[in-house]
Amino acid sequence: MLVDNTTEKVRVDKILSTKNPNVFTLELRQEIKKPETSGDLGFFMPGIVGSNLEKRVAYRNVDDTFIDMYKIHESEDDSICYFSDSISAVTGTTVDCKIVIEETHTQRTWDGGSQQPKINPKTMDVLSKNGKPIYRNTWVTFDMNEQDTYIAHDKALVAQTAPAVTVTDDIPF
Repeated sequence: MLVDNTTEKVRVDKILSTKNPNVFTLELRQEIKKPETSGDLGFFMPGIVGSNLEKRVAYRNVDDTFIDMYKIHESEDDSICYFSDSISAVTGTTVDCKIVIEETHTQRTWDGGSQQPKINPKTMDVLSKNGKPIYRNTWVTFDMNEQDTYIAHDKALVAQTAPAVTVTDDIPF
């Protein structure tokens, strides 16, 4: 496991086992600097807010042949496994990849479970647009032109109380 786990390129963070002993799930991570238009607090207060990085994670099932062929391993401080570099080393051609985000109103389901919608981490409220929950999906793509798709959620209405007027006899005028 990495101590300073900030990489702009997609890296293999973990290799997780599955029920099938020949199939593994790669936990892939990528950190991307957010544009300055997303707020400057990360720049002015990096110790409190963070370094203005968007942390992305995607999971990809692969078989043991893929892991052996491309010499995939879990990243460590002294040996980071960049996903694209591992593939490029074998194919002999430059390969680029990135993690793409797609937000949608369609919930994914699978045997024994279903996808949970996005939530506001402070209030635990489900984020929605026009009353429909928003679901976030990520995957690795080799198409560097593929764009992220975001859905702007409805703003939560916060009930505000009118300021109370204080009456006092302490003021001497």
